[in-house]
Amino acid sequence: MEPSFFPGETVLVIKKIFSIISVGDVVVLYDPRTKKQILKRVSKIKNTMYFVLGDNANESTDSRVFGWVFKSAIIGRVIYPKR
Repeated sequence: MEPSFFPGETVLVIKKIFSIISVGDVVVLYDPRTKKQILKRVSKIKNTMYFVLGDNANESTDSRVFGWVFKSAIIGRVIYPKR
């Protein structure tokens, strides 16, 4: 699958405290290894932990590499553009 978002593209994010995060949502979160902001799609939810995947599976570094992420690592849900 090709990436849905590209470097430098502008997105609108609603903070997690104002939004329910569901499987399939694209979220901005802190990479647990580098603490940089990254954009990933929620694949699975277990209690307060999320399994996130990149849309380009062959090129993406995601939960398959760094594991489940805590809810506290998620900044918010991308609401525009909706993909």
